[in-house]
Amino acid sequence: MDRRRTLLFGALSLGLLSWVAFYNGYPTVTPDSGTYLLTGAFHIAFPPFRAPGYSAFTRWTSLGTSAWFTIAIQALIVVYVLRVTFVHLIGGDRKYVDRCLLAGVCVLAALTSLPWLVSELMADVFVGVLFLSAFLLAFAGELLLGQRFVLALILTISVSAHMSLFPILGLYIAAVVVLRLAGRQTYGLPPTWSALAWLIVPIIAAGFWTATQNLNMFLGFRLSPSKNTFLLGRLFGDGLAPDFLREQCPRRPFISCRYLSNLPRSGQEFLFQHPLIRDLKGHDDEVDTIVHGTLLAYP
Repeated sequence: MDRRRTLLFGALSLGLLSWVAFYNGYPTVTPDSGTYLLTGAFHIAFPPFRAPGYSAFTRWTSLGTSAWFTIAIQALIVVYVLRVTFVHLIGGDRKYVDRCLLAGVCVLAALTSLPWLVSELMADVFVGVLFLSAFLLAFAGELLLGQRFVLALILTISVSAHMSLFPILGLYIAAVVVLRLAGRQTYGLPPTWSALAWLIVPIIAAGFWTATQNLNMFLGFRLSPSKNTFLLGRLFGDGLAPDFLREQCPRRPFISCRYLSNLPRSGQEFLFQHPLIRDLKGHDDEVDTIVHGTLLAYP
């Protein structure tokens, strides 16, 4: 009876978190979704280059048949991590956990953007999953070995899904180290060395796998072939890079200075529409200089 109730409540949770896709009649997409799907299907990189993790995820989970399977797996991952989190926070009473999970999912489905992220063919859903998985691996001492392996696999997939999650998890690990070393060993927490191992191994595995996939796509053995291009797009969108260029162009012969009267006004325009992105191809030194100079000028 308990197992059947768990499966029923889990299935209801999957449906609730996918309601946007059901309402839309298909998983929702953005312009970036096409790039992820094409890279996953043909293993060809399209500039601006993204982490290949989510592309591979769509290829494996869609079974080469339908994006609905990808959405179902995204929902399943979220529900699994939420359930383990509820067990850790409120105890192991299975009946109570099942009810709390369904109630919590109802609130999340009605009042937050989670169902939109679950229903979308984008890597954004893995941001929240990363934090919960890392939290459980660091602080949930009651986890079984099998649960730790599953959470470590989910953490590896999450880190591989988007380049921004590498430094985010790195900072999280540093915070865990400080907290664990600064405080006393509390009953129920896993040993510090064990917690760090379960966090560090996934980020190393994700980094090595990402660099290998980029090498196989002739982008070199590196984590981020696009380097600071996305960050420069963000700085154009914020208006900080244009301010920096207007101040520096009279003194420095940047290629970007040719467009001083018509600089990109958003990251989207810079990455996909503006001719500057083509002119900067092969000039990573200028991109790095503008990014670093802008951040120093406007800390």
